[in-house]
Amino acid sequence: MEKKNIDWSSIGFAYMPTDYRYVSNFKDGKWDEGTLSTDPNIVLNECAGVLQYSQSVFEGLKAYTTEDGHIVTFRPDLNAERMAASAARLEMPVFPKERFIDAVEQVVKANAAWVPPYGSGATLYLRPYMFGSNAVIGVKPADEYQFRILTTPVGPYFKGGAKPITIRVSDYDRAAPCGTGNIKAGLNYAMSLHAIVDAHKQGFDENMYLDPKTRTKVEETGGANFIFVTKDGKVVTPKSDSILPSITRRSLIYVAKEYLGLEAEEREVYFDEVKDFAECGLCGTAAVISPVGKINDHGKEICFPSGMEKMGPVIQKLYDTLTGIQMGRIEAPKMDPRNRVITGFSSLYITLSTKNRPPYFFRWSVFYYFFIVFLYKAGILILLYDLCSHYLSFLSYFTNAYSRSKYVCSSLSAVISQSGSSSRFGKYASASYAKSIFVT
Repeated sequence: MEKKNIDWSSIGFAYMPTDYRYVSNFKDGKWDEGTLSTDPNIVLNECAGVLQYSQSVFEGLKAYTTEDGHIVTFRPDLNAERMAASAARLEMPVFPKERFIDAVEQVVKANAAWVPPYGSGATLYLRPYMFGSNAVIGVKPADEYQFRILTTPVGPYFKGGAKPITIRVSDYDRAAPCGTGNIKAGLNYAMSLHAIVDAHKQGFDENMYLDPKTRTKVEETGGANFIFVTKDGKVVTPKSDSILPSITRRSLIYVAKEYLGLEAEEREVYFDEVKDFAECGLCGTAAVISPVGKINDHGKEICFPSGMEKMGPVIQKLYDTLTGIQMGRIEAPKMDPRNRVITGFSSLYITLSTKNRPPYFFRWSVFYYFFIVFLYKAGILILLYDLCSHYLSFLSYFTNAYSRSKYVCSSLSAVISQSGSSSRFGKYASASYAKSIFVT
């Protein structure tokens, strides 16, 4: 397909409307078939749920042109799973994982002319999002929702290379204990807007948020996870129940272990030990890794040995390897059938915290949990998705609420990305790069 006549090397990281976007509506307890639309505008009632009570979740991923001319997306299955967990937390209907991936494929194929060519440094950014669309005046979940995917070509996050940035320790809290910090909801990002504007006014590039309970442990920034490197080359990332489970961070941990042979761990990181790290970076979809050269703690500076001129050597290797996989220059991990099964249970609360379910729903959920544990311990994992499907069909027969209950399966699937790395099969779950490939 002939590419759009655009100077790909000069575009920035900003919105540029493309030809098509994907749209699907949830009404009367079910999702419609969905369609591609040429209209970038959304018409809402003045009392729409998203406008009144901020029922909105979103994801971010990219489509790339690889060295051999294919168009690929990077790990869209994990974006689908994380969005399912976010939706369930805000009492929104889950958009099924299979349909999510299909929608990504449709919108990328339809906008193939907008996918920047290999070597341009640019990519096609995808923003799947969902919001409450019907009028709601009482404090309650909406009854109708819209799921959309917009696309826009974006240039490299850093013009002229990734120079280390300076960040500050914020006096604000990004998220509360037992709150919504671990989901990708619009309201979480609104919470950080004032802090980031103030940081920029003070001459800093970003904020470091500490844990809101004790303010002694590192959490994340307003839109990225931290990654540290010790002086002996170990990769360390903060662990917390109130930060977003980053797909990029998880991928970097896998790259560190399996490609670079480095020791890597996810653990609580106390702010007092930050001064002892050799390198620091912020990781996310947009930039992959943003190197941090200096942290300002209320006037006291922490300067990393990697300096302010370029990425540290370990972070540079992580960046080069992961982007090499994304662009097809480096062979991606092989898929294993076990990457399609649950390898941990840290998100079971989603299943058990649903509202307006009959009592037997909870009894069967608990039974199902221990049944999964049995399968996991026994190593009998390949049948899990079939079992989930049969269970949901059985549940919907009695509740007449299939479309609502379907998020149980999606929530269970989301567990893969949150705790698989700690299990004996975590290696395979982490290797699930699951590229959707389209030949152009």
